Order: sequence, then structure tokens, then C-alpha cells
Amino acid sequence: KDFYDIKVGIVSGGMVGRHMVKLLKNFHVDILMYDPTLTKEEIAEIGAEKVGLDEMMSVCDVVSIHAPSIPATDNMINQENLKWMKDGAVLVNTARGSIIHEADLIEELKKGRIYACLDVTLPEPPAKDNPLRTLPNVVLTPHIAGTVTNGLKRIALHACEELDRFCAGERMKTEVNFDELSQMA
Repeated sequence: KDFYDIKVGIVSGGMVGRHMVKLLKNFHVDILMYDPTLTKEEIAEIGAEKVGLDEMMSVCDVVSIHAPSIPATDNMINQENLKWMKDGAVLVNTARGSIIHEADLIEELKKGRIYACLDVTLPEPPAKDNPLRTLPNVVLTPHIAGTVTNGLKRIALHACEELDRFCAGERMKTEVNFDELSQMA
């Protein structure tokens, strides 16, 4: 299927989720977002439409997870919402392995109707006998999101620029306070 005229769901409106929306705006796709901490208006400002998780799972062609690993997100993706995914839909997880109930995902993947692209698992790496390693509808990467090609250089440059701003008494562009910390990916 082409990456055109499809629905893409973003789980979490944090920094990574917001960046994904910016990247997706270059394509002709409808962008839906699930984030219980943001209002409909805040998500609209980001450039997406606020929906519930079950609705997202049932209507999206691609669901991309960018949520933090906190108690509220543990096993958030499980048999109850995986069963609603459209045939041919793709589940992408570049966040944390604990967000997906792995046994439920494996059972759904064995049916052959959905696909998964997983940069993270729990544990990392998955055991040698883990079915995720051999299922034909799974792509596994070794937790490298953001570290390919010039990604590490960009991260280091950003950290140095933020440190310069902090030392100069300026407000940092990606400042984090304690209240936000517990909700971040």
C-alpha cells in the first residue's frame, strides 16, 4: 500500500509524537492522535485529530507508538485493541517494549492479518526463540531509532546548544520540568 490517502495514528503528543506529525504533513495522510493528557484543541494545534485509542486502532492503516513507559501505559496495546486493527495495518513501536503486551501481539501477528515494525521489545533483545524473530510480518530493529546516520551527531549538537543557552541564562528550547518528566517518553 502506498503512503498516500491513508490514516496514520500517533500514540502520544510528546516531543517525538509532535515531530512525527510535522514529518507526516509532507504526505497526503489523515493524522489521528491519542493522548489522554491533551485536549482536542491542543492536538488540533499540533496538526492532528484527537481520537480514543480503540478508534485509532480500528481506523488507522498505521499506528505509531511514541508514549512514555509509565504505569498507565504498561500493556496499553493488548488483545482488546489489537483485535480491532484493520487487515493489513502496521503497528510501529519506537517507544518502549512495555507498552505492548507482547504475547497478545504475537497471537495477533500469527493470524497474518497485521504487521509490526518493532524497534523496542521487552526484554531487549528478544530471546533467540521469540516468535517475533521469525514471523514473516514482523520487522525487528535493535533499538536504533534516532541513532542512524547523522542522528547521534544531531542529538549531541542539540545537547551542546541547550547547554550554551542554559549557561547564558536563556530559556532552553526543549526544557523539561519535574511535572513533565513523569509523562515523557
